[in-house]
Order: sequence, then structure tokens, then C-alpha cells
Amino acid sequence: MVNNSNEKVAFIGDGWNSVLMACAHKYLKPDSEVSLFLPQNKNILDLKPNQEFKTDETFSWLKLDHPLLSAMFHKYTQEADRIILKTKPKYMLVKDGLTYGIPQTRSQFRWNSILFFPVSFKILYSLKKKYSVWTQMSIFNAAKNLFGETFAEYFASVFSRATLAVDAEDMEFAASFPEFYKVFKKSGIIDESLKNYNAQADKRRQQFSDALPDYDKKTVTLKSSLDNFFISMLNNCREQGLAYFPEEIISLQKTGEKYELKSKKTTHGMFDQVFFSCAPEMVAQILANFNSELSAKFNDFKSVPLTSVYSVWDTRQFKVSGGGVIFPRKEKSKIYGAQFLSNLFPEKFEENKTVIRSFVPGDVSLFSDDDISGMVHDSLRRLQKNLPSALSNTVIRHSFLLPRYAPGFSEKFKDIHEMLYNEPGLRFSGWYYAGFSPYDNLENLIEQIN
Repeated sequence: MVNNSNEKVAFIGDGWNSVLMACAHKYLKPDSEVSLFLPQNKNILDLKPNQEFKTDETFSWLKLDHPLLSAMFHKYTQEADRIILKTKPKYMLVKDGLTYGIPQTRSQFRWNSILFFPVSFKILYSLKKKYSVWTQMSIFNAAKNLFGETFAEYFASVFSRATLAVDAEDMEFAASFPEFYKVFKKSGIIDESLKNYNAQADKRRQQFSDALPDYDKKTVTLKSSLDNFFISMLNNCREQGLAYFPEEIISLQKTGEKYELKSKKTTHGMFDQVFFSCAPEMVAQILANFNSELSAKFNDFKSVPLTSVYSVWDTRQFKVSGGGVIFPRKEKSKIYGAQFLSNLFPEKFEENKTVIRSFVPGDVSLFSDDDISGMVHDSLRRLQKNLPSALSNTVIRHSFLLPRYAPGFSEKFKDIHEMLYNEPGLRFSGWYYAGFSPYDNLENLIEQIN
């Protein structure tokens, strides 16, 4: 565990990921003075999940892929509210208008009907070959380089849309999965890198062994709403001394070696460290007067909006199997994919209801909720041609933005770190800057505060 310190630290955030970063810092260094700032319109304590359909502003579930996340989930949730996914769900992808099961194991991959056998065999053989994946390569091109174009078009596209909600062509491999990329860069062999990556994660688990629940590394959710994990975590950390301000920070200035933060209401300070855990567009605005050249660098980065639609059917009208479906880019669907929540977590929903959460990418601010629900219905008709209208559709236009690690992100961010050589108190954490997964985010945070 990390040594305690009385340093004064600020986190400037814009949603659930920022709450996770600030609370993780407080968990690791309980004696530090931590302050969290979120804009009023992104105040996580204002979240009110729809109790009838159990909607979530954040995620439908969490994979406890980091021991610190496991420990915090165990500490800040109630046992009676937890749901642990017991079996690995089966997912489908759409190819040429037909659905196929996505292989879960190597043997399934070898005999799957999505790829011809020679292609499958070649891909499995490639797992043991040495490759070079350069920093600016996209996820799509990395997959194409490693396994071929067909794999990239379907499996890389599906993986990127399912885990990142962004197209594989638009995401840099190194920036999206920084911890795995560090390991892979050393050996260049997928199989060997996966073993080393898992060994690294297990070594980290030893540091948290006393706090780990028996469902560590499992997929979890809450009966009430996963939003309540983040709300409970923030409220508990506030009781332990974390200061929370639902205020938007508009500028930063330095006095001596300390930093002051200014909101529209007042000035906050003096901070030893400031962690930016918000979208780069916000960072650019905050740093505009502090360092215009640095601010301009952040204007080069973009984030993307996301919309979720919760649709409910009577199971007699529409029943699905598996955990969800993904639409590769090649299929030109208006949604990226859908999670079959009533199959994944039957304890959470009525027995005779089919509940599906669909993800609509991009800016849909000009479309009405009915228009967006129509997009979802048109896409899901590929699963059942005579699909009836849903009993209800709940559209959530998420307050948070998704990171978009466009090819070249790592090089640009390296330039930013060089510009900040004389500003060691300015830090960057969370999924906008340190990979998409909580594992990468928490590893990056631990490295910084050590």
C-alpha cells in the first residue's frame, strides 16, 4: 500500500471516471487532502436511475479487472444489492445480415463459421509469431497487421465497438491499452505478452490481498443501479474527508509552487497537485490563460458523445439468447451494439420482460428521442424481421463524453509531458489520458502517486 501524506490534491473531472480516480487516491492515501470538482450539470449525486427499468447513466456492469477496483466495490456496496455474473455470456456479431456466435475460446475460434478454416488456423498460428506494432497504429491496422484484414473487419471492429464504443479505425492501439502495449512492445509475441500481462496483474493483486473479495476479477452489477456504486463511493469518501464541489473550474493559476483553481463562484487553493480527469476540451479552456500553447495542444484532442436506449418487450413478442450483439462497421448499422440485460442479470428484471440496452454513437442532439428509438428498432430488426414496437424506450443522452484516442495521440501527449517538465504538479488521470479500462486508469494513478 502507498505511504500516507498530507499533500493537498485536486481532481478536475466531468463524471463517474473522475469520481473513481479521486476516491482511489483517497483510498490509497487516506491522509491526503483530496478535492473533487465536477460541473453542476455532471453532478454524480444528482443521478436518479429509473427504478422501473433499472437504467444506468454509467455502465450496466463492471469487470473487476483491477484489485483496487475489487476492493473499492466490496467496500462501498452492500452485499444484498450485488449481482455477480455466474457464467461468461455469449455474444453475437452481425455479418452480411446474419448473426454468428463470437468465439469464446481458441477451439471455438478454430471451428467458427465466420472465417474460413485456413484463415482461422493462420490467426491461431500468429499468436506465437513475433510482430512489430508501432505507436501510432490504429487498433484496426494493428489487428490487420497481426491477423489479416478479415479478422480486423469483424473481430477488431467488434471488440472496439463493444469495449470502447468507438470504431477500431479511429483508435490508436498503444493509447487505448497502454499497460498491455508496454508489455507487448518488449516481446512482440501475443501469447507471451498475455502471460506476462496477467502475471503483472497477479503481482499487483498481492498488494491488495487483505481487501479482495471472493468475487475478485468477476463481472458485477447492482440490483438497484450501478450508478449507486459511484454515488456511495463518493459519499463514503466525503465522510473520510474528501471535499466535493459541484462547480465547473474555468481557470488555473500558480502562486509560488502551489496552484489555485477558479470557478464561476469562487477561488480554491492552494493545491500541491492538480489532476485533470476531464475531457481535453475542458482542459483546453482551463489552461487558456495559464499556458496558451499548452491549451492549444488539448484542442487537438477530441471526445465523442454516446447515447443509450433502454428498450423493453414482453418475452412473448421478442425473446433473445446470449449476452448481446455487435454490429461491425462494415454492416453500416446506426447502432454499435446492444446488451441483452435481462439475460445477463435476470435477478434485476421482471421474468416476462426482454430488456435491451442499445448504444447509439456520435452527436444525435438534433434527433428526438422517438427518432433515436426508431434507429434502434431498425437495427434490431436484423435479429427478428417482424420485430414489434417496444413497450417502452428510455433514451439516455449521457452527460459524460467518451475518449477518442485517434492515431497519433501518444506522440502528441508525449509532447505535452515535455512541455510540463517544469510543472510536475499538473497531472492527467482517467480514461481520457490513460487508456480506456479501469485497470489502465488505476495502474496509471498508482504509478503517479507513488
